[in-house]
Amino acid sequence: QNAWISLLSPNAKNITEVVAYDISVNVLDHDPDVHYLTPGGTMHSSGQAYVKQIYTTDALSDIDFSWNASPESVYTCVDNELQIEPGSTFTLHLVANDLGNTSIVRQDLRYNIAYIYTDFDGDGQFTLDRSYGSSFSGANTPANYSIVMNIDHPFSVPENIDTRFGRIRVIYHNAWKTLSDPNTKDIYEGQAIDIPLEVVSGLAGVDNITTDDTSRDGYIYDILGRRVIGTPAPGFYIINGQKVFIQY
Repeated sequence: QNAWISLLSPNAKNITEVVAYDISVNVLDHDPDVHYLTPGGTMHSSGQAYVKQIYTTDALSDIDFSWNASPESVYTCVDNELQIEPGSTFTLHLVANDLGNTSIVRQDLRYNIAYIYTDFDGDGQFTLDRSYGSSFSGANTPANYSIVMNIDHPFSVPENIDTRFGRIRVIYHNAWKTLSDPNTKDIYEGQAIDIPLEVVSGLAGVDNITTDDTSRDGYIYDILGRRVIGTPAPGFYIINGQKVFIQY
């Protein structure tokens, strides 16, 4: 506001020789990091037992992370880029570092059990979705090798969850040891990985499709409820209370 003129209110009509900006904010249910305890333990001393790639397919917004070497810590939390819809299905792919068929003992994740936990509703409590591999109980189980080294795990997202943040937790644990719980501090020669996720409004029931941008009236919001300023990129938006796909 011009410094010689008094501003009457944030809704003033007397703004002089300047400009007004609104900054939209999206208030989420809670801080995604508030409720989660961090697991701990040890990785294998050889530095070869680690996940080299994590990626998803068929999610609303997929992730793909890769590593060329063992991380410094047994616990890793990837970036918050995974978006899913209530009632949808998607697949998590886990690819372990593979030392191959060598003449020596292969000290990679083939001697572990993999546990996959979910917290879709964001309450900080994990539920075991599935485990891969078997306890060795004193003897190697060759069946673990291929099962644990390459995992393609399907998820079915509950239909009755609200828009919020949650997590997937993956823990690899030595197959001769018992894993106590998803928040354990005694991971042995394994690895723990957290995958933050965001549950967002579904795109089912699109009400309108428009192929040019000359007739759109009213404000435009993305599917997370954030107002879009300027020309939107092609994709799904909310306009006048309807889901609209914009393409050019």
